[in-house]
Amino acid sequence: SQSGDPMAKVCPQCGGLNGDAESSCYRCGRRLPSRLTAKLGGLQGRLLATRGIILVCLLVFGLAVATDGNLPFAPELRLGHGFRDSTTLRFGLLYPPLLPFEPWRLVSAVFFHFSALHVGLNLFGVVNFGRSLEERFGWARSLLIFLVAGVGGFVVSTWWYGPQGPPTAGASGGV
Repeated sequence: SQSGDPMAKVCPQCGGLNGDAESSCYRCGRRLPSRLTAKLGGLQGRLLATRGIILVCLLVFGLAVATDGNLPFAPELRLGHGFRDSTTLRFGLLYPPLLPFEPWRLVSAVFFHFSALHVGLNLFGVVNFGRSLEERFGWARSLLIFLVAGVGGFVVSTWWYGPQGPPTAGASGGV
């Protein structure tokens, strides 16, 4: 195959030319971009899932701060619950007694955090693990792994504490 051949894939890491059916580079062993990724302009390797998770968590936190009117990180970085109860419920906190009526909270709670310290520490973990995860599995699978792990963490937590368990939120399960 020549490099202009539409049936060839070029490895973004080492530049090795690979066949269209290959999923990893013959030269360096790294995962090759999928057809979808190649059609989207070679987005592979740009940490899309990691950046997307960070963006959504910060956006949700910022909106919660703006909506609450009571800055959860002032005058100090609070370790626990810094928002009003109405704000936490509005932005997707997982409260086990509501789960049978609002199962979407299993997903929304992954992106909601209680304080600036909480969101900062969780996103530190997302950045550190996200790089290696996306490098190995690609952005789409990494995002799926994060969401399944986050939801799974909340399911196990709800099972452990029971249906009257404590309210919870954060990206810790996904990390």
